[in-house]
Amino acid sequence: MNNYNRCETSDYYFRVTAIINPRQRIIRCQRDLQWVAQKRTSADVNKGHWVGPSHHTSWESLKARYSDVTGLPRIKYNGNI
Repeated sequence: MNNYNRCETSDYYFRVTAIINPRQRIIRCQRDLQWVAQKRTSADVNKGHWVGPSHHTSWESLKARYSDVTGLPRIKYNGNI
């Protein structure tokens, strides 16, 4: 049995595309329509929950929005994640 979950705010969400750091990650939405940049609401990585301040329908849009903060240009999306 695995711990993966279909709730986008779960620590064990099954469609995490990239983990930027313990408080930031990129996920695909449940319907595979967009990428969501999420951040944890607490500085303590064991508290708070994941929120999605921005949603992007293209990988290029996501990179343009977050490249200076996350270094996303180093992450390449191959369409299979």
